Amino acid sequence: MKYLFTNLLIICILFTSCSINSDQKQIQKNNPAQQLDSLITYSHNNGMFNGSIAILKNDTLVFNQSYGYVNKNSKNKINAETIFYIASISKQFTAMGIMMLQEKGLLDYDDSIDKYLPELTSINKNITIRNLLQHTSGISDRMYYQIKDPDNQDVVDKLKTLEDSSIGNPNKQFSYSNTGYVLLALIIEKVSGTTIGDFFQKEIFNPLDMRRTTTSKEKFATDNNRAYPYNILGLASTYNSSVIGPAGIYSSVNDLIKWNSGIRHNKLISSKTMELAFTNGTIEGKEISYKLGNDEFGYGFGWSPFVKNNDNYVRHDGSTEGYRSLIQKNLSKNIDVILLTNHGGALAMDEITYGIDQILENQIYVKPNIPLPNKIINKLHQEDIHTVVKMLKETLNQDNKPDERVLGRLGYTMQNNGKIQEAIELYKINLELYPESTNCLYVLGEVYVSEKQYELAKNIYDRFLKITPNSKYVIEKLKLIDNEMGKNN
Repeated sequence: MKYLFTNLLIICILFTSCSINSDQKQIQKNNPAQQLDSLITYSHNNGMFNGSIAILKNDTLVFNQSYGYVNKNSKNKINAETIFYIASISKQFTAMGIMMLQEKGLLDYDDSIDKYLPELTSINKNITIRNLLQHTSGISDRMYYQIKDPDNQDVVDKLKTLEDSSIGNPNKQFSYSNTGYVLLALIIEKVSGTTIGDFFQKEIFNPLDMRRTTTSKEKFATDNNRAYPYNILGLASTYNSSVIGPAGIYSSVNDLIKWNSGIRHNKLISSKTMELAFTNGTIEGKEISYKLGNDEFGYGFGWSPFVKNNDNYVRHDGSTEGYRSLIQKNLSKNIDVILLTNHGGALAMDEITYGIDQILENQIYVKPNIPLPNKIINKLHQEDIHTVVKMLKETLNQDNKPDERVLGRLGYTMQNNGKIQEAIELYKINLELYPESTNCLYVLGEVYVSEKQYELAKNIYDRFLKITPNSKYVIEKLKLIDNEMGKNN
């Protein structure tokens, strides 16, 4: 699986910490549009943004610009009509579909999903539509990521092979679940009598005049103004999943402005229903809470509410190796930010949105720090991995460390592009910073196995079992390792 984050991929669902160096040169106040352009141009020139960005305040478009190329080879420039894969932002549309059907009286949030999908006997019958919307179903994505390039039917077929009532344990914890949003898409299809793609087109895209938005991979692949994906290493990336519900939508920044307007002006559902989407869910009477970096979030219906500087926000981002997307709404100040990039892992999302907040709040802002992964890549262009490791060991410690996913994601990208030793070194650093993380142990153990470094893999998996003694997967993995080591003796 693509670096096993417990809530991933999450989520999704991915954020980096934002910090500002007081020694950095302050950018003086002037026209907000000029300041915004200065911020994004600086970010683009330093490899932190390549794509389209729109900013609205009080429903007025204050900034809409694009930076960089759709394709490094053609040198065609990105513009506001360029189509990107928006990944998990698609969850907003799936949640919207459910809310539209609820308003029509065709379903209820607290209905058991067994009412609509009785053929999926492996799903716990106590799981409700609300559980799926708010990621409280307990349905893990481990099975989801074991399917190569899945579509919705592949997920259904896999679920049908599992034991009755073996999937899900609702109302116990927040656990980001792409599988859950596949199930929501299936419910929409069952209730509406049409495919999820046709439902989106007829009920959402067409009414909002979103002509540059589609769920069709074929239509996207033949569009002359589509953004080609690149990973943080600057190498061409691919993404072949065909699921629709947790992801699956392609769109432009101009069309997402229309989506934003549709939400604000209640063009699809009532304001009362939309408020539910922005309202944090609960588990056993306590509000949903999960941390990404230093920030704490909740989850409603396809949106994550949070509080920052006493302002109420909602947001959702989407992430693949080559694409990243964000829609963020400051509900207190009526500020909306839409970001789309085709240089996925290179996006300094939180650093950029922090600068935007400063500008729109009439503060003097400073140029954002270059995030750690970008610094590592820039360093590797000039030095070898051992120099990078030395730099990391000198600067990182338990009091100064990134979120564990930062090095994990970069390591996975390295591994996936044949830079195995570089990946191993980053995984090792990450494990030093997070010695009790089963995610860090898992990925390092997996890469050791793939490289036939069985003794090292065995040591890592033994550590894993000290933390999670009953992991069937790791127990079986150790048996396979012992078998391979026996063959070599």
